[in-house]
Amino acid sequence: MNIFIIRPKLITQFEFNDEDYFIVVDTFRATTTLAVLANYGIKTIYVVNNQHDARFVQKQKCSDCLLIGEEKGIRIPGFDYGNSPTEISKERIQNKNAIFTSSNGAKTLIQLKNMKNVYLAALVNMTSLSETVGKLAFQKEKNIVIIPAGNHYNLDDYIVEDWITSALIARKITETRNFQITNRDEFWDKTTRLLDEEADIKDLLIKSKNGRYLTKLGFERDIHFSISIDRLGDFLKVKKWLKIDDSDCIVLE
Repeated sequence: MNIFIIRPKLITQFEFNDEDYFIVVDTFRATTTLAVLANYGIKTIYVVNNQHDARFVQKQKCSDCLLIGEEKGIRIPGFDYGNSPTEISKERIQNKNAIFTSSNGAKTLIQLKNMKNVYLAALVNMTSLSETVGKLAFQKEKNIVIIPAGNHYNLDDYIVEDWITSALIARKITETRNFQITNRDEFWDKTTRLLDEEADIKDLLIKSKNGRYLTKLGFERDIHFSISIDRLGDFLKVKKWLKIDDSDCIVLE
């Protein structure tokens, strides 16, 4: 059995089994923020492609849903929260429902519609996610496909935090399960060189392109939160896929 780490644009080039296990990674910040929502007791999360779909789904499906999301790093006007894990209020979101969208992570998730086993991962819940998915995939003799969300607007852009997180998850799984990491992507080669050189990963991510961009926007706290390995225990998986008129919608649990 294999672990593949691939860019979103390559998903359609592989013939995966729809019962393989998929892991989506968007460390800065979608899968980190969604992990926070899971750990703070949110009930149901609907993930959609953009702000227009978010408002439409709220109107059609969930009038009391909180709106959470960003475009180009900035909270969407009229939304309750942006894509900031450190600004989420546990008291406000506990036992509530939410609709979530983001520039990269949400769009990558939607590419995987019709796949049966899709999970969301970040550094903050890396070990618990890796142990669970590794065990399930091993028991069912299925491959694992890890997808660094990257930059939706430039799919050939190397987003170091997503690839580092993906590589650490793959290595964590292979510590206890007999999977072979199979990859021929130049981004994978670049990532393994960084890890093998024992680079200061936290410093690397803080100084990354997205790390500098988020700092410029005033989200430095988000960066430090997002690189805190195993800070949280719970993670999310796709429960079902919905089509609400022309809007694709993912329900997480």
